[in-house]
Amino acid sequence: MAGIEEYLLAGVKDPMEKKKTDPGFHDLKPTIWVGKQGMTETILDEIKTQIKIRKVIKVKWLSSIEIEPESVANQSRTKLLQVRGRTMVLGDPKLFQ
Repeated sequence: MAGIEEYLLAGVKDPMEKKKTDPGFHDLKPTIWVGKQGMTETILDEIKTQIKIRKVIKVKWLSSIEIEPESVANQSRTKLLQVRGRTMVLGDPKLFQ
């Protein structure tokens, strides 16, 4: 029941109301996949390039490697919008402050 308490503390009376206002990134397809070599300079450069064009991107990585999403966001100078499992969503810091 902790989930209901979170909604009440946030001022949302109906849990379905949160779904309506949650921006969600479910429909966004991953545009960058991080493989065995991990987070390389090439991938960071690609993140920067795609953020300039798309403004929001989704990045997935293999379960066999360790990725710190906060570190990736700092290194690529982007805003970390969401992390779920081995997937993160990054956005242009000018749009998401």
